[in-house]
Amino acid sequence: MPVLRGPPLGGGYPFSTTKEGAKNANGNHSARAPDSADNQKAGSRLASWYNDDRILDGDTFYVQVK
Repeated sequence: MPVLRGPPLGGGYPFSTTKEGAKNANGNHSARAPDSADNQKAGSRLASWYNDDRILDGDTFYVQVK
């Protein structure tokens, strides 16, 4: 199972690209938007990880946070 070692800096968790993300929470979430540069960097790192580990829609993965 693919493992991301810590969420990308500047991004939210759970990631908005996942089914658990805030975009699917029907307003039941708390969030503070990161600045645009951090948000873009986090999105780019996350997209690279999805691509590099071939994570597709519906695939299971976990995030290891230390």
